[in-house]
Amino acid sequence: MQERVKDFVDRSGWIRFFGVIELLIGFLVLGVMFLFIFIVSFLLAKGTLQPKLHIFILFNNSIFFGLSSIIFITCGIGSLMIKKWARAVMLVLSCLWLIIGILDYVSMLIPQGKYSLSSGVSSDTFYITTMIVLLIIYIVTPVIFIIFYTRRNIRKTFKYYDPGLSWTDKTPLPVLGLSLFFIFVSLDYISNSFLKILGIFGMMLTGPVALYASLCFGVIYIVLAFGLYKLKMAAWVLSFIMHIFWIASGAVSFLKIDMNELYNYLGISRDIIENLGFLQQNLWSFSIITSVLVVIYQLYLLKFFKNKKEVSYERD
Repeated sequence: MQERVKDFVDRSGWIRFFGVIELLIGFLVLGVMFLFIFIVSFLLAKGTLQPKLHIFILFNNSIFFGLSSIIFITCGIGSLMIKKWARAVMLVLSCLWLIIGILDYVSMLIPQGKYSLSSGVSSDTFYITTMIVLLIIYIVTPVIFIIFYTRRNIRKTFKYYDPGLSWTDKTPLPVLGLSLFFIFVSLDYISNSFLKILGIFGMMLTGPVALYASLCFGVIYIVLAFGLYKLKMAAWVLSFIMHIFWIASGAVSFLKIDMNELYNYLGISRDIIENLGFLQQNLWSFSIITSVLVVIYQLYLLKFFKNKKEVSYERD
């Protein structure tokens, strides 16, 4: 059998190196999850947190950190094996990571309550140090992954060692990214259902109604994620309508919902909220901006759904 000719620089060593980095990140995130569970449980034992809020924080962050660690560990193993799906997933994950990181980072730059440390370190020094660390985590790190995985030699190396058809080859990478994002959104709604509170068009739903509504939205987003992956036009239309709905809902909620009512329901004092900087404007603004970005992105993705056979998923 004639050996295939390499028309690129073999970067398998670098790919495996990044695979090790992804494994380390995955286990680090897993460790953070367990540390977070310990801290929140300790605060609950001291009576600092309300049981309802405690359950939400534990469940929400356990899902986020747990899923993130699974993805990083899985992609790390895939990179060590030089599998094309590992590159595709890490690329779309890094793009999501960067976009959400930029939004979070910008929101933290808005003047908010400052933190102080009992060790005597000034709050300004702590704030600057925190922002530098978050800059590395939220922006610098995903940019490094994006630059690495978009390099021609990296892409060619993956294709050389894994020439077969991968499940990530069955849909364009931009669509795969939105599908992955919808999975995270789905899990967020499912975890939020434990709070039994949901704001829709200025109404604060509570109790069983909020529980079932949140679970329903969670299921819908899971279905949409798989529908988008399969390039179903119905999934694109429904998801587009849903985010127009959330833009309108967020705008009305921004004007009508009193956040003090929400804080009281969750058992959080207003002083704590103000010190953390979680203001009403930031909460609803983030929700509206996210939905607007999704709508704009979906308009870009429309070409993949209209011309399934004509659009090339990824150039060599």
